Amino acid sequence: MTASDICRLIHLYEVYESEHSHPNFEQFSIWLFKALDSDSTEGESADGQRLADRAHRTMHRIEKYVALYAKKVLRELPVSTMEDYYFLEAIDLLGSAPKSEVYNATVTETTTGAQILKRLQRLGLISERPDEVDRRVKLVTLTDEGRDVLEQGRAGFARVAQLRFGNMAASDRDTLSESLRYLEAFHSDIHSQHRSDETFEQLFVRALPS
Repeated sequence: MTASDICRLIHLYEVYESEHSHPNFEQFSIWLFKALDSDSTEGESADGQRLADRAHRTMHRIEKYVALYAKKVLRELPVSTMEDYYFLEAIDLLGSAPKSEVYNATVTETTTGAQILKRLQRLGLISERPDEVDRRVKLVTLTDEGRDVLEQGRAGFARVAQLRFGNMAASDRDTLSESLRYLEAFHSDIHSQHRSDETFEQLFVRALPS
């Protein structure tokens, strides 16, 4: 996100605030989405699409930069990817959990998730056991070594997260954070209804009906 994008976002919030007696960020996120959609229907679709394309490219580039920072932290750990570390975090939060719950928590496809769990198990960072109720279900848990690795990485990745947002003012971070929460909820809802046989066009129309 560029400085001009942030300025535009602040301006739009001022418009929203002037129209609502009890403004809040969650409702602003919904209003913003509708406002941008309304702009496109009023002949500004080209500008709106350019803004969306630029934001998409910017977010992608930021993630690439962050991945470079994360690699430096990972050099000190036995895991080699951020996905491995995110899996350790998810298992720590879930406790002893079925593999399917870990995949859902990390938004990972089953095949890829199974490979990551096998890798973590080979490293001795997680253990696996059958569920007492349904022995067909495998539960995964962090080992003591896994907890040590998670603890070793926390300080470094906390600083990576801090670096991701640069020297933005606290108020700008709050605004961005609320917008990202809305987007996360928006995409989480799409993902929860995802069907493997659904085409992208079907998904798009379902998510953004005209």
